[in-house]
Amino acid sequence: MKKYIISFCISCLFIFISCNEKNLIGLDYEESNGESYPIGPLRIINSKIKKERTYRLDSKELLEEKKYEYYNNGALKNIIRSVNGNNTVNDYYYDNNSNLIKEIVTEGMLYKDTIYYRYSLSKKLIQKETIHTTPYFMLCDTVFFEYDFEGKFSEWYRRDPYDNYKTLTKEKNEYSNGLLSKTYAYINNELIRRYEYNYFNNIKTQLFIYVSSGLLEHKTIYYYHDRLLKKEKGFWGNSEECTDQVIYEYNSNYELTVKKVYEPPYSSYVHHEIHYEYY
Repeated sequence: MKKYIISFCISCLFIFISCNEKNLIGLDYEESNGESYPIGPLRIINSKIKKERTYRLDSKELLEEKKYEYYNNGALKNIIRSVNGNNTVNDYYYDNNSNLIKEIVTEGMLYKDTIYYRYSLSKKLIQKETIHTTPYFMLCDTVFFEYDFEGKFSEWYRRDPYDNYKTLTKEKNEYSNGLLSKTYAYINNELIRRYEYNYFNNIKTQLFIYVSSGLLEHKTIYYYHDRLLKKEKGFWGNSEECTDQVIYEYNSNYELTVKKVYEPPYSSYVHHEIHYEYY
């Protein structure tokens, strides 16, 4: 849901963590068994991002820049993303109830996406329709959202308008004690992956992803204090090797200022860092 495209960044929860040179990717993770838990409530910061710049860690080369603008009521108005001189613009439109109802994504003359969001009488998002237009063709993609009797998001699915509206992809959620416990991902009604979540004090600390055969593909561990400090991803199969790592740094106002991302060599953005500025 694009309405929440910057929710992670503007809801910074977290505290600065320092780095050293002790392991595979230059950071100490002696608590990689996941025994690092939050000790108190997470801090919620409502600062509005003004600018976001992504650099390579090795050369400080600017890879991309994003600029954010807002309406007078604080709702996100647009995001302008620049990569190698090319701009992609996301424009957002709302109804009188502050629901995001339309988004227009344009990249020069290459393409234009018009996205419509539809809601139930209870103001829950139930449909997202994307019309993708290029100089040569036009495609339509629709995603549907469903909720359980308690109002929790239970399922989304995508249908093919060009093949008898057949369901192409979908995900189903399960909850335990009010928290998301499992997610099942399907393609053409065939189970592809299963996601399982662990919590401490109602805060997510681990994510396990299994392939359809039941084998563990990888897991992610989240480390907190009163904000997110670090995220480690990897641990393929039964191995305890960390392959990806993200470190979060904050200013004295508890705003996220730098996110350092250490990724495996197949990533196009190997070892990059993202810097945030606020209004």
